[in-house]
Amino acid sequence: MSTNHNGETNSISTNEATTSVHDGILGRSEFSEQQPTYRRAMFRQHAGSLRQSVPNLNVDAQSHLTAPPKAAMIKRNLNFRRSVPNLKLNLDESYTNWDVIKGKSLPAYPLGRTELIDLPPSQVAKNIAEALRMKSVHAIYDSIDAEATCTTACDCKFKITLFEAEDSNHTILEVLKSRGCSLTFSKLRRAVSKAANGDFSVVDDAPLCLSIPDCVAALYTPPSSDDIKKILTKSSKELQTSRRDGQLTALRLLAAMTDADKSHKSTCINVATMILEGEAGVRETCINLLSSETSDEYSDRVDKAVLDVFSNSLSLLYMSGDIQKVTESEDPWYFQSLFPSLLQSMKQCPCPHGCTLVSQCLSVLLQSSSDMRHEAVKEGSLETILEHALARGKKSHANLYDHAQSAIDALHCQ
Repeated sequence: MSTNHNGETNSISTNEATTSVHDGILGRSEFSEQQPTYRRAMFRQHAGSLRQSVPNLNVDAQSHLTAPPKAAMIKRNLNFRRSVPNLKLNLDESYTNWDVIKGKSLPAYPLGRTELIDLPPSQVAKNIAEALRMKSVHAIYDSIDAEATCTTACDCKFKITLFEAEDSNHTILEVLKSRGCSLTFSKLRRAVSKAANGDFSVVDDAPLCLSIPDCVAALYTPPSSDDIKKILTKSSKELQTSRRDGQLTALRLLAAMTDADKSHKSTCINVATMILEGEAGVRETCINLLSSETSDEYSDRVDKAVLDVFSNSLSLLYMSGDIQKVTESEDPWYFQSLFPSLLQSMKQCPCPHGCTLVSQCLSVLLQSSSDMRHEAVKEGSLETILEHALARGKKSHANLYDHAQSAIDALHCQ
């Protein structure tokens, strides 16, 4: 029951009262007849969002809940944005500098794990950008908001934010992971922290692996050729479905089976040989995925997984000395499908990790086949593409620089 300003008595149901509370306040409300209270969930504040001030509610058990006055909308700070910018990747955004003039303003909510750096934000940004280049971490920089969105070759993604401290000669550093391997992120966060303070000393990033005793390794029986063919057939069927999560899982399985650091070496060589020889149509399906016109973050991850499979397979056979058996065959797939697809990927790939894998594939092909070098010279644009990749790698990605230079040297090989 409630009384209006004219003295008339109105009856308000519990559902109506609760609905009105929902309309007026952000959050979820709970109502109990025994103890009519209102509890508001903690409001999560995002960068660039609007903040609401919510008045306190004094609930009377005899008069039920009443709708609160309309909350006033206020700006969180002077740098608030009306809309979130579109972060669509392109070649220009992938190879920019991090020229920070001023750190980001501290938010109203408490931050997580942070670190105070005894250097101004401009110098911290330059130090971190150099460390990310040396570590071959793909970073997209936002100099205005003092943020860097980073992705490693193993798809570990994290964000670096520089906040302004009370002293303009100091910087508050925050590094947050959004996806990927926690061990990889932990190593990178330590490296970023050291680089922010001007320490670029090299740390051993090799994974800590226990060696398998010889007595146990002798008991291992690698899968037979028939078993590998069954795996490739199942993977090929999964790659031909429309489920992109299934495609990515199958590609990562094939990439692991062609990586000698993750699988038995003899098994890796057998799998790589079968893939490059066209077993179960895996290589054709991978080329179709690589040539897809879909452009979003997930498709970029699929493309990189395809390049991982090709790069691992070609590099493994090159190191084992079996690459000539594949590249010097009369199979036209290398000239008509693989080589043109690699060139197209190099031209359009916004991620330096993908360009690095393409450069590695081209380097192996050019070093192992004189016919491939002749085809590359005849095509005419490969050297220009590789020089462009070399310049981008010199600026922001050490591995891209090394593999692009290797491919250029192989192209000029007689």
